[in-house]
Amino acid sequence: GFQNLSYVNKFGVSSNRKMNKVSGFHNLVKCGDLVISYNDSLVNINAFSKLKYLKSLFLFRNDHLSELIAFQNLKSIAVDCQFSALGNLRLMSEMDSLEYVGGFLQFSNLKSLKTLPKFKSLKKVNDSFHISECWNLSSVYAFNELKVVGGQFLLRNNILLTSIDGFHKMDSCLSSFIIDGGSKLQVINGFENLRYIENDLTLISYDLESINGFQSLQEIKGDQNGDSTQWLNFYLQTGKLKRINEFANLRKVRGIELSRNFELEDIRGFNNVDTSYIKYVKLSDNIKLSLCKSSFLCSYLENSSHEYYLSGNAPGCNTREEILASCT
Repeated sequence: GFQNLSYVNKFGVSSNRKMNKVSGFHNLVKCGDLVISYNDSLVNINAFSKLKYLKSLFLFRNDHLSELIAFQNLKSIAVDCQFSALGNLRLMSEMDSLEYVGGFLQFSNLKSLKTLPKFKSLKKVNDSFHISECWNLSSVYAFNELKVVGGQFLLRNNILLTSIDGFHKMDSCLSSFIIDGGSKLQVINGFENLRYIENDLTLISYDLESINGFQSLQEIKGDQNGDSTQWLNFYLQTGKLKRINEFANLRKVRGIELSRNFELEDIRGFNNVDTSYIKYVKLSDNIKLSLCKSSFLCSYLENSSHEYYLSGNAPGCNTREEILASCT
């Protein structure tokens, strides 16, 4: 049945204990909310191949779903899109026609999926963009046309992720930007056209060796008010990164924290930061950081009213006085 169905206001398949497959609906072009959830025996979805327009898309808590072949011609989602708690999902077809998501886009708890679709046409996500708890994901080679994320950008707890090579046209993030790579992430290639972040930037990875991106980043706006803890909006913690030259074009940032960067030797990548805009600097437990003679830090510390915290770095980078002495 339903061979001629082209429009439906709401489509739901939920709480079916014995159904193992969803197929057909290949003439459906437009739909409101589409929800497939809590189907204990569902293994395969092969459907919705001509669907172009959705209000929202939610696929979650289908614990045995292993194949998702659908949405190949989907062009836009007016509100939210979620793929979550699909622990057995191993194959997900490309969604290369999708251009716009009006709400959030979330991939989470996809513990068996090794490769995400590339989303070759996606240009804007109007709210948050999350990839988290995708435990078998080793790399992200996708989203190369995405320009704007209107909410939080988050990559976190993808425990086997070793490289990111994507997001090459991303221009702005209108909330927080967070990559928490845990202990495996080694290389970030991408984000070379990212110019603006509204709130804060956090990069954490104990194995991170190389950043080939962020060369265009000019401003991390941050909080205009509050105390020093609220001003910190650039946070870097890595195990193997030696320098931060990729941030040479960064001019406006409220507060910088570099903590436990065990191989970091040189912070001259911050030399173009506007010291009249930044309000707080924290350098702690960077055990090889001795080269604090940078025009940025010298200029910042010359003003005795500027707030800072220095501790646990290599000799020469632990007090205001020793840094200023090296500036002359």
